[in-house]
Amino acid sequence: MDSNTTTYTKTFSIDLERTNYHLKMKKRKINRIITVAIIWLILIVYFITPFSKINLKVSGNVYYSKQELMDLAYINKNEFWWLFNKNNAIKVLEANEYIENVEIRKSPFGVRMKIEEIYPLGEIEDKFVFSNGNVNDKNNYPLAEKINKLTDFSLVNSNKFNNVSYKYKQVPKYVRDNIESIEIETTSFDFDYVLLNGYDEKIGYFTIKTDLVYLDTKFNANKYTKIMEEVSQNKLKYTKENRALIAYLYPEEEKFGLVDSFKED
Repeated sequence: MDSNTTTYTKTFSIDLERTNYHLKMKKRKINRIITVAIIWLILIVYFITPFSKINLKVSGNVYYSKQELMDLAYINKNEFWWLFNKNNAIKVLEANEYIENVEIRKSPFGVRMKIEEIYPLGEIEDKFVFSNGNVNDKNNYPLAEKINKLTDFSLVNSNKFNNVSYKYKQVPKYVRDNIESIEIETTSFDFDYVLLNGYDEKIGYFTIKTDLVYLDTKFNANKYTKIMEEVSQNKLKYTKENRALIAYLYPEEEKFGLVDSFKED
């Protein structure tokens, strides 16, 4: 009796283990099927959504819009990003006389384009002063209708153009849009000052004197905004005849403020 009971117990245990094994194998198979199904579902969703297409993000552009750059480079937004030939796009864009440099990177997260335009910084009569120092007729620039404000360079000597344009193009467009004209003042020590004449809604007309050497590093958007906010606390609206004269407050060369005149002590 005991022998039969032992044999029955062993047989039952083996059957139970076999049943559990088959259940585990079946569960694993179902899990694998579900996992594969989920992967395929993700792939199908990815392929039928815009995420698999060229999701272009552009930086560095001044006047060219993203769509205009896509049209110039023959970029089809419905094309899969991995089929996109970035080298051809770069070659076509850099052949444009108003585009200096193009960098393109592509990944599953999108296509990123960084460009450097050659764009108008200012004007002299009927000509544009471009960011590379060249002076060309306005009619030759294809995006001329997009330009509302430019700085008058008439008072900049021709031998200063390249240096001034190189420095001035580093000044943010938001700031340049408030600058009506720019003058270069050379001291007896052959040191160049820059006079920035402009108009701002907060204070009215102003002239800011800074040095050309530091124009591109010290005169940024934050600095400009801070200057206008501080000067506006005077509650005055300056006119063309009575401009706000703003310059470095020496010896604190990082600080601008109102001055009575630009004459050196």
